[in-house]
Amino acid sequence: DTSARDSDTVRLLVGADHRFTARLTGTADFESAYFTVQEESDAFTQRPRLGFDYRITQTLTGGLSAGPSILIRDDETEIAPAISARLSQLFKFGALRAGYDRSVTATTFGIADRHAIYATLGLSQLVRGLLFEVTPRYTNADLDTPGGSDRKVEVASLNLRATYQLTTSIAVIGSYTFRHQRDSNGVTDEIDQNRVFLGVQYAFPITFY
Repeated sequence: DTSARDSDTVRLLVGADHRFTARLTGTADFESAYFTVQEESDAFTQRPRLGFDYRITQTLTGGLSAGPSILIRDDETEIAPAISARLSQLFKFGALRAGYDRSVTATTFGIADRHAIYATLGLSQLVRGLLFEVTPRYTNADLDTPGGSDRKVEVASLNLRATYQLTTSIAVIGSYTFRHQRDSNGVTDEIDQNRVFLGVQYAFPITFY
């Protein structure tokens, strides 16, 4: 595909939260990223955000984070909003989470202003030590191509993920993702992908004094 380009991303993300009350928690995070994309100028982004998480009931929690997304490229600076909204509901069998996220990020076709809507159903009571998650996601990305024309990429995906806790520090992870991509750039192209991931996770506690 002549429209696909190699890219490298270096990203740094730091964050903190503070509990003001039993229901309200304040959040702050800062993300800095450097993008190199084939046939495009290098870009640098900074994204400071402030937000909160609020426990509406014993089982329902909502959150919102917002701030500017600053893109620096070719001695030009562009500012776009960076917004993240989330809602989580706990059940006896697991949890249901949903959210919306908008940010400037690197994609397989370059740097884009991306909108994403997602939901995750987590089942934790099927088998002891097993967490099974189902996540549908829809993403709409607007790109500025090197030729100056607008380009829109829409992606709908379904992810099935299972995590089995072998010990307190070791877990086995397996996932399958079906991904359908629709690319509108003069001529509409469609791509279907099947992605499989297998891995082992080791968690090591780090204590700060």
